[in-house]
Amino acid sequence: MVVAANVLQNKLDGLFDGVSATELQNILQDKADECVFLDVRNPQEYEEERIAGFDLIPLENLKKRLDEILPDRRIILVSQTGSRAYQAALILKAHGFKNVAILEGGLRMWPYAVTR
Repeated sequence: MVVAANVLQNKLDGLFDGVSATELQNILQDKADECVFLDVRNPQEYEEERIAGFDLIPLENLKKRLDEILPDRRIILVSQTGSRAYQAALILKAHGFKNVAILEGGLRMWPYAVTR
């Protein structure tokens, strides 16, 4: 309950932008070329299942690989439940990335097909 309250407060305070699964599905279908899609889980999790179109940059490697991310595009992050994606969003914003969003609820709440 406390975690949910903190997430809501952080969203209300503008600390992160979230996208719903439905919004992300529409973006992947209609505007994929305008975005960067990053999965920040570990390689094993990524190999087990992932959303098609998402590239892997594990959270622990993100700071070392910032130069691989196009700063002029919207960046959408995913992790298993959203917590690592939230941490990644904070890192990206601290390094000057402006348009960063996370998949609300993470991969666990993704109702569409995944690549296995």
